[in-house]
Amino acid sequence: MAQAARDRLTRGYAALAGLERRCFQTHFQEPRSKGWLFDTLMTPALMYAAAVWAPGITEAMWTRIERPQITMISRLLRSKPSVPHDIIRAELGTPPMLVEALFQAVSFVHSLWDTTRDRYTRLALESSRQLALQGDTSCWFAQMTSWFQTHGFTMDRRPPFKYSLQTPLMYLTRVEITRLIRQDLIQLDTRRTWIEPTQELGTKMALYREHLLHLTTDGFVTRPSYMDTHQSHALRCAIGQLRTSSHQLEIEIGRFRGVPSDSKICRLCHLEPETELHYICHCTVYYEIRGCFHCLFREGFGPLSRVMSFEDQRCLGLYLLEEHRHRDTLLRRAGGRQSQRQITDFFTPGTGKLEEQSFWPSEDVNSVKQGCPLSPTLFGLYIDEITEYIQRARGREGDLGGTPVHILLYADDIVPLSESQEGLQSHLQALDTFCMERGLTVNLGKTKVMIFHTSRTVRHRASFTKAGGQIEVVDSYVYLGVTFSGSTGVFSMAQAA
Repeated sequence: MAQAARDRLTRGYAALAGLERRCFQTHFQEPRSKGWLFDTLMTPALMYAAAVWAPGITEAMWTRIERPQITMISRLLRSKPSVPHDIIRAELGTPPMLVEALFQAVSFVHSLWDTTRDRYTRLALESSRQLALQGDTSCWFAQMTSWFQTHGFTMDRRPPFKYSLQTPLMYLTRVEITRLIRQDLIQLDTRRTWIEPTQELGTKMALYREHLLHLTTDGFVTRPSYMDTHQSHALRCAIGQLRTSSHQLEIEIGRFRGVPSDSKICRLCHLEPETELHYICHCTVYYEIRGCFHCLFREGFGPLSRVMSFEDQRCLGLYLLEEHRHRDTLLRRAGGRQSQRQITDFFTPGTGKLEEQSFWPSEDVNSVKQGCPLSPTLFGLYIDEITEYIQRARGREGDLGGTPVHILLYADDIVPLSESQEGLQSHLQALDTFCMERGLTVNLGKTKVMIFHTSRTVRHRASFTKAGGQIEVVDSYVYLGVTFSGSTGVFSMAQAA
């Protein structure tokens, strides 16, 4: 039986490879259609003759058989491998492959009992039953009985169930019986997995059941509405990754590091643990983004289940995508500042330090050597935020070809632009503040101011200061090999060059 299961698994992976290859070639990632293709192409390949070999399969082998189905759904959501299989299946509302095997086995047993007593199949069933009654546990009937009992029913009381003794006897067609058998098995699986679990649920499973799982009154898992909404693959992944805990929030990262739940503090607001509820509804860093998506929070900031089940799933996906981008930007910026501090501490005169560890004494070393490959990287880390400082100065920027420009940067040369004396002076003050915070020094000897105006009096009337020193106003200046003149204009000289 184990060899038969391995053969089915090989056929199943071959069918999955063909399905994924065709979907990739056509850029097709629609969940419902892929689920239908899986049931049509892969399930028959995996479950062929399952009524014969399934009872003797171990739990580990069943996990391997279910892997193709989990792999296909995980690719739709870009979920992590650590997500429990039950959560992955609930996202598409599909039962496990074990239910399909039980369905085939129960249907097969029904068909055997319906045959006449003179048929060879009925005689084989009776013979196997007699062996089981005599204590032979290796026969098919004994293994099938034990397998059924493991999943909550027996050979004598098997689906379709009669839920009330007062129900009148009804004669059903084969199609109706087949449908009821499948429904009963799915209900049994849902009850054992979510409603009355046989063992205590893990952290992810408990969170999913409390906030994200939707069950009908008669015990069926409802597929989330974002799976039935026509939207881009990126929006669907943004929703699916948050629902399946495949994100990079502190609550998930700290779980692998063994950090206590109370210590998984949000790295942006530093107020409370960065859980899914905090990230979506409470974190103050995303307050302006929530204002742009006020329809999601008309009834308040929570609970998580209400926000995640909002009727417009496209709006929810756009909100999560915007939050994800904003979080990455802020963390990247914070990481850059931390790298600056580490590198600054490392090259501070005295003892080189990095992350509270001493390495070697350095007497007068406070910079990198000439030509060191680290030099441009170090300078880039320091100069990266100069543009934001200049923009915050709120001076009236210059205009180049109809495009507003605050500053020009090339290597270690900086050219602030403004259309007024006050605007340029505010830029210089912002530059002065930036240099003081970063420990940089501007070479005033090479720093000049050039005013583009036809009147020489206007050009030399203004005065500018930087770090307490006066900056010289000149009539012409060479920048990147081009001589710019204040009287003739910047564009004519640049084009002539």
